[in-house]
Amino acid sequence: MIKSIAIVMIVPLLLFLNGLNMAKRVALKPMPKDNSVQLFTNQGYITGGSMRSQEAWEFANRYCGSLYIRFGVIAMVVGLLLLLILPHHHLLPALIMGGQLIFAVLPFGLTEKAIEQNFDRQGNRK
Repeated sequence: MIKSIAIVMIVPLLLFLNGLNMAKRVALKPMPKDNSVQLFTNQGYITGGSMRSQEAWEFANRYCGSLYIRFGVIAMVVGLLLLLILPHHHLLPALIMGGQLIFAVLPFGLTEKAIEQNFDRQGNRK
């Protein structure tokens, strides 16, 4: 049971910690000048929408970070509840982790939608 709990907590813990990092540290950093050169050395939400202006960069990293924090907590609670309800199902930890990966990908689409709603094509707030 302890092994299953540890396996199920990997994705939520990474989501939560990455969300804290993005919302608190990365959002306060200056936006990278060139995303192609610094793609692997920079952390943060680096997309065309977030790179339009410093304000869009800060918004995108705070927004995506807060989603990661929320989704990490939700994934943790749901995973633990499922383990408590079905403690002896041997495939359950793998199935839970697979489901938790949705929480890792979903913030990208939600953040892009939020950027479109709050910023124009030049990165100015609407």
